Amino acid sequence: MATAMAMRRSVAALSQSALAASSRPGCRRICRVLCSSAFQDGESEAAVRDIVCFGAGSLDEVGSSLDRLNLAFSPALVRRVVDSCSERSDSGRRLLRFLSWFRSKNPGGLGDREHDRAIAVLAQMGDLTAMRIAVGDGEKDGRRMTPETFTAVVEALVKAGKEDEAVRLFRGLERQKLLPQQSVAAGGEGIWSSSLAMVQALCMKGYAREAQGVVWHHKSELSMEPMVSIVQRSLLHGWCVHGNAKEARRVLDDIKSSGCPLGLPSFNDFLNCVCHRNLKFNPSALVPEAMDILTEMRSCGVTPAASSFNILLSCLGRARRVKEAYRILYLMREGKEGCSPDWVSYYLVVKVLFLTGRIIRGKRLIDDMLENGVPPTAKFFHGLIGILCGTDEVDHALDMFKIMKSFTILQFHFECTLNFMDTFQEQQDFGVLLKQGAEGRVFVSTFVGQKCVIKERFSKKYRHPLLDSKLTLKRLNAEARCITKARRLGVPTPVLYAVDPLPHTLTFEYVDGLCVKDILLGFGSDGINEERLNDIATQIGNAVGKLHDGGLVHGDLTTSNMMIKNNTNQLVLIDFGLSFTSAIPEDKAVDLYVLERALISMHSSCGDVMGKILSAYRKASRQWCSTTNKLAQVRQRGRKRTMIG
Repeated sequence: MATAMAMRRSVAALSQSALAASSRPGCRRICRVLCSSAFQDGESEAAVRDIVCFGAGSLDEVGSSLDRLNLAFSPALVRRVVDSCSERSDSGRRLLRFLSWFRSKNPGGLGDREHDRAIAVLAQMGDLTAMRIAVGDGEKDGRRMTPETFTAVVEALVKAGKEDEAVRLFRGLERQKLLPQQSVAAGGEGIWSSSLAMVQALCMKGYAREAQGVVWHHKSELSMEPMVSIVQRSLLHGWCVHGNAKEARRVLDDIKSSGCPLGLPSFNDFLNCVCHRNLKFNPSALVPEAMDILTEMRSCGVTPAASSFNILLSCLGRARRVKEAYRILYLMREGKEGCSPDWVSYYLVVKVLFLTGRIIRGKRLIDDMLENGVPPTAKFFHGLIGILCGTDEVDHALDMFKIMKSFTILQFHFECTLNFMDTFQEQQDFGVLLKQGAEGRVFVSTFVGQKCVIKERFSKKYRHPLLDSKLTLKRLNAEARCITKARRLGVPTPVLYAVDPLPHTLTFEYVDGLCVKDILLGFGSDGINEERLNDIATQIGNAVGKLHDGGLVHGDLTTSNMMIKNNTNQLVLIDFGLSFTSAIPEDKAVDLYVLERALISMHSSCGDVMGKILSAYRKASRQWCSTTNKLAQVRQRGRKRTMIG
C-alpha cells in the first residue's frame, strides 16, 4: 500500500495535468523509473523522451521532472533524445528547455555535435524562435555549424519570409569566422560553400536581389567552376520566381556567353517567367515569344519537352485563347514540335474548352487521347468533373464519371482500398464506433477492465498538417481542462480517465443511460410525466448554475449533450468540446439562449421547460440577475453580438 501511494504521488508531481497525462504509457514508464532503484537503460531513456518530447506539463516542469529521474546523461543519450523530438512538430520549446537544463547541470557536457543536431531539428520543425535562441547560444560559445545544419537554418528562415534575417545571420557568422568550412559535397560531386548555400536558399524563393548581393561580396570564392555555373543558374531561377523577365534574360545571356551548359529546367524557368508576364500585360504575345524561346532552346541543343509546352498551354487557358491552345496541342500530336503531349497537355486544353462552353469538342478530344494510348489519371477526371459541376453541366459531368469508371486505374482503386482498411483498423483499435460528428468520433471500449467511451478528434485533411496538429491538440487539452474543472465545481460529468495527445483521444467513464433529448421526445409521444420532467429541469438548472458561477461556458447546451443515468436518475453533462472560460454575463446568456432554442425547436410539446430550468438556475447561481438580464437582450437580437463602430 505504501509503495502504491508513493507511486501515485510521484506521478502527480511529474505533471499537474493529472488525468490528462497519468494514463499515458510514457507516464507509466516514468513512474517505474522513479519507483525502482534498478532499471534498464532503455526504460530510463524512454522516460526522458516522454518528458522532453511528449510531456503534457508546462515548460517549467521539464527541469524538475528530469531532476527527479536522477540520471547520468551521456552525449549519446542527448543525441537520441534530440532525434526523438524531430518526430513531433510541437516539441521545440521543450527541447530548448532540455538543452538549457543539461547545460546548467553539466556546463561542458553539451558537445558541438549534439548542439548542432538540436539546431537542425528545430529548423526542421519550423520553430524559428527556438532555433534563433539555439543559434545565438552557439555563437556565444563559438560553435561552428555543419554545412547541412547551416543550409537547413537559412532555408527555414527564407521559407518563412525572413530573408533579411538569413542574410544578417550569414554576415554575423562571417564576422565571427564561424561559417561552416568549405568541403566536398555529399557523394563527392562538386564543392559546397556557405555562400553558395546562401545564394541557392535565397533564389529558391525568388529573393534574387539579396542573392546577387551575396555573390558580389564573395566574388573570389564563387568565381571558380563548378560554382560559377551553379550560381548563374540559381540567379536565373531566382529572377524567374521573382517575375523579373528583364533580369532573367540578362542572366541567361551571360550564361550563354560564358559557355556554361544550360538544361531544360533553366529554359523552362525562363519560359514560365515570360509567359506569366505576357499573360498579365500582353496576352497576344504569348505564342510568338514562347515560340522564340523554344527555338532558342533547340539552338542550344536542348529539346523542348511536354512540360515546356504545358507552361504555354496553362497560360493560354487562363487567357481563354482557345484556338491557339488547340493548335499547339494539334502540333504536338502530329509530332511537329518534337515531343508528344501527356495527360496534363490534354487536361489543360479540355479544361479551357469546357470553361468556354465547348463541351462536345472537349469530349471528342478526350476520346482522341484515349485512342492514342495516353493513360489518364484520377486527377484528370476529378478536375474535369469539378469544372462541369461548377458550370451546371451536370449531365456531362455524369458522362465523365462513367468514362472514369470504365478507365479506373487499378493502382488508384487499390490505394483507396488500403486507405479504407487502415481507417477501419484504426476504428477497430479504439473499439466499437458509437457516433461520429463534425469534430470527432466516439467509440465504446474498455479501460483497465472497465467499460469506457473514447472520443477521438480526427485530422482535417483540408488544413495544413502543422496547423491541424496544433489546433487539434489545443482543443483536445482545452476540452480536458474544462471537463475536469466542471467536475471540481460539482457539476456532474463523466470521469476523465486519460488524455492521449498522439492519437488525439480522450477516455471517459461510460454513462449507462438515455440522453435527455430521447426522454423528452418520449414525453411527446407517450404523455408527459410531470414529476420526472420537473426533476430533469431542476437538475439542468442546478448544473448550469454551478457551471456559470465557476466561470465556465459549455458552448453547446442542448438536450443531446445531457444524459440521465439509469440507476440513479442523475443528470450528467457531456461533450465539452466547445467549452471555454468566461466571466462575461453575455457569454452565459448565450449559453442559456442556445438551450432555450433547442427546447423550443425539439420539445415544444413538453410545455414551458425553459421556465422551470430558469427557476432552478436562479436558486443555484449567485450571478443569475446579470445573466438573465442579458438573456432578455440576446432573445431580441439572437446569439450573435451586435457590432457597432
